Amino acid sequence: MGCFDAAFSTYDDISHLKVVSDAISAGPLGFLKPVTTWSYIPVTFLSYQFDRAVFSQLLHLNNWAVGVRFMNYVYHACAAVLLFRLVARLGFSRGQAFVVALIFAVHPMACETVSWISERKNALAALFGFFALWVWIGWGTDLGRTRSPRWRIPFATLLYTLALLSKPSALGLLPVFGLLELLPLHTPRESWDPIAKRLSRGLLRCLPLAILAVAIAMLNVSTHGPELVKPPGGTVFTAMLTDLEIVSRYLINLIAPVNLSAFYFVNPIVSLSDPRVWQYGLILSALAAGTIFLAENRARAAFCWLWFFAALGPNLNLIAIPLYMQDRYAYLSTPALFMLLVEVVAGLRTRIKLTPITLQLVAGAFVLMLAVFSVQRSFAWYNAATIFADAVVKQPQSANARYALGMAYEQASDAEARNGNAQMAAHFDEEASLQWQAALDSCPDAGRFAFYVEMAQRVGRHQSERGNAALAEKYLRLAGYPPPGIMPLLPRTELALRDLITLFTSQGRFDEGMACALKLTQIAPGSEINAVIRARAAFLLAQYKQAHGGAEDAKKLIALARADLLTISPDSPQFETAQQFLKLLDRLGVERKE
Repeated sequence: MGCFDAAFSTYDDISHLKVVSDAISAGPLGFLKPVTTWSYIPVTFLSYQFDRAVFSQLLHLNNWAVGVRFMNYVYHACAAVLLFRLVARLGFSRGQAFVVALIFAVHPMACETVSWISERKNALAALFGFFALWVWIGWGTDLGRTRSPRWRIPFATLLYTLALLSKPSALGLLPVFGLLELLPLHTPRESWDPIAKRLSRGLLRCLPLAILAVAIAMLNVSTHGPELVKPPGGTVFTAMLTDLEIVSRYLINLIAPVNLSAFYFVNPIVSLSDPRVWQYGLILSALAAGTIFLAENRARAAFCWLWFFAALGPNLNLIAIPLYMQDRYAYLSTPALFMLLVEVVAGLRTRIKLTPITLQLVAGAFVLMLAVFSVQRSFAWYNAATIFADAVVKQPQSANARYALGMAYEQASDAEARNGNAQMAAHFDEEASLQWQAALDSCPDAGRFAFYVEMAQRVGRHQSERGNAALAEKYLRLAGYPPPGIMPLLPRTELALRDLITLFTSQGRFDEGMACALKLTQIAPGSEINAVIRARAAFLLAQYKQAHGGAEDAKKLIALARADLLTISPDSPQFETAQQFLKLLDRLGVERKE
């Protein structure tokens, strides 16, 4: 509601549409081509193209983002309807199934999926994934009719493939198919086959799903290569420890979604001595044991916990990207938690004799609370500035939130500059720099991201332009000589070193300027502009050495400068500058002889 009429967000939406446009240009099969650093999501890209055809080309909407966001809502709503059918087939009453589906539909953690155009893939993964699970356990039998059983498994496999091609995290539903084979909750327990038969039959049926899932997972790992980082804390073991806290926070956010954010700060747990290990470990163990004990159907409660953890699995941090925790990661797990909740309530009802009207009032109040929170949450997704301003308030230690808010301010600065409003442009430029500086100074997770170097270079240049030499040097050094473990970003490192050379030479620190120039040519040895910069630094240092009695050193430096300039090819944009510089060196050489 709060962002329905918003335009495309500069946060990822535009880049998604650019990939779609490139796929169209590549021909009929362009959507099937993997894109580096992107998930393999051809079904999602095709859905965007459908939206473009309908809302932009057919209906001629100036802001066709409205249509795309509306379709996100439609896919999410359809997923909720299918979830209702699925939960009812798992042995829950229709009233219980309705409550679970309604909570899934209105939960504020789904705002990230529905309100953010770029998360279309999440809604499609749920739509096809829940559809596949429903078909898997008996397509249509809850509607009073039975369809041909021989098509059930192939059709479910096709639907699951579409889910995987919508978003790879649908991989988390794969174990749920296997669980439904081992615990066929949709059939009376007395009719269950022996465990060995269920196991062998389940393996055979799930094998095609597993092959597809593994193949698509491997493809996505390869395309996401540049984004992969070390697990939280540095090892798989510490990642598992850290995920104890992350899972606990997801549970809290699902039950009491009062502090949701586009980004979260996660402080890795690096050893068993960290008290959070026992704190969150005990919480999860007690919740699992307590809910299974209190549940009306304990097998179904155990199934719900396994679904919850399985669906979260691909978004936990054994194979990590810098974003350790996001609301959208819990989207496919949400139904499991609330199936568990109604199962526990059903168990309590038999123990403490709760009346149906009491349960209905409590459920209605809870759903109403979630709906109100969702309306409030949706306003945050109006544009990039509102998204990240909200995230910075709620998660001030998140470097990603501060970086993204700084980028939103920079975009606002550029827009004001184009409109001729220099004062507002300067104001937003200052705000951007302040956010990046705060991220570098006060966010412990800043070093996880490649934009660490970018922020340092931008802040350093900003301080340099304002005459704050000491601060400029501090941040330019962070970008030019990144601390150990910081992900490299060579173009920004080059810019920082160039700015440092300018700063040092303006202060007469020619030795340090030359050291930066040598570093510059080491990291980008084929750059002709860097060769010219090193030649200039060598020349300035040579003049300084000459003036202070270092004639031999000066001669070597001039020779180095000359050698750099002679490497510039005639077709280079730097060639004319290099030739003029060489003439200057020749003239100075003659003057020295005279």
